[in-house]
Amino acid sequence: MLKKPLIYVPIKYGALATVLLGLLFIVLYSMGKHPLFVPLFMDIRLVMLPVFMFFAMKDFRDGHNNSELHFWQGLTVGFLTFTTIAVLMSAFVMIFAEVSGDFLNQYIASRLELLEVNKEQAIEAFSNDFVQEQIDALPLTRPFDLAVDYFWKTIAIGIFLNIILAVVLRKQPKP
Repeated sequence: MLKKPLIYVPIKYGALATVLLGLLFIVLYSMGKHPLFVPLFMDIRLVMLPVFMFFAMKDFRDGHNNSELHFWQGLTVGFLTFTTIAVLMSAFVMIFAEVSGDFLNQYIASRLELLEVNKEQAIEAFSNDFVQEQIDALPLTRPFDLAVDYFWKTIAIGIFLNIILAVVLRKQPKP
């Protein structure tokens, strides 16, 4: 086992969050809801990431660092927590897409349907050529593409939330 709490605490919480996110992913899919086709404002990562980053920072601060948490330590713990979640869940998404027969096809069909429904608005916002490129590229989507997309979205959410949590939880030693 790792000896450095600055590393193993966030990895532990990131792994635990991944187990819960993976279970939720499977439950959503088995209920007929495609887990990758959830609007961003309803994405469970907006709740799970800050919760597990908070507990990882709090555990590190209170249990391993004499109730002190410098800003840089909070950023490090948060970064390792959300990066662990991003890496493990991306691997899970890729494996799930590979072994589940219709998962990738349902994703592509849903995205194509969404593009067709909103085609006029998309053309106004971008261009006809860009929208057509997206429509043409969607059938070529691979499980790896879904995993990369999941990874970068998780990283983006994590970076934003990490700064806030590191500031809130920092605790300097008293002089």
